[in-house]
Amino acid sequence: MKPIGAYVDECRRSSIEEFCERNRHPFLLHSVLTGSLIPTNATRGVTLDRLVLGDDFSKARSRTARQEEAYSVFELLPRNPKDRRISVGCSSTCDIQINDKSVSTLHAYLEKKDDRYLIQDNNSAAGTQVNDEVLETGVEKEIASGDRLTLGFVDLVFVMPADFHQFIRRFFGL
Repeated sequence: MKPIGAYVDECRRSSIEEFCERNRHPFLLHSVLTGSLIPTNATRGVTLDRLVLGDDFSKARSRTARQEEAYSVFELLPRNPKDRRISVGCSSTCDIQINDKSVSTLHAYLEKKDDRYLIQDNNSAAGTQVNDEVLETGVEKEIASGDRLTLGFVDLVFVMPADFHQFIRRFFGL
């Protein structure tokens, strides 16, 4: 995970084509300013008492949060290049680790099949949603750039490299 500001110089120096050549994998974006810590319309059986609001929450909500830290960026890469699936959860063994009490140890999988990207819930306690549609455990759902993925109470946006490049250029006025 990196703050969005880590990509500014690369996007300033690079055309979309150059950026996509170096970054062939999609990204997950999490807004630390507006990230959901309240259940969306259909979480499964999780109550608010599971949430722990600590220092990171209050810091993220403060007006002094800098633009470079407004989003956390997760690159969709497996730790082992031979793996096809990317694991997402709160465990340190996951490819993408999300430290939130509503995210299960191994919450979901993301996978590229042909030219499509798929997400699959892994029997998580708080559920997985794509654009507010609840996923059934073990059923793959195709996702596209700009889709909102909700794991537990955490909202993420799935973004392809070209869209990510354009977003950074607009967000930072490049």
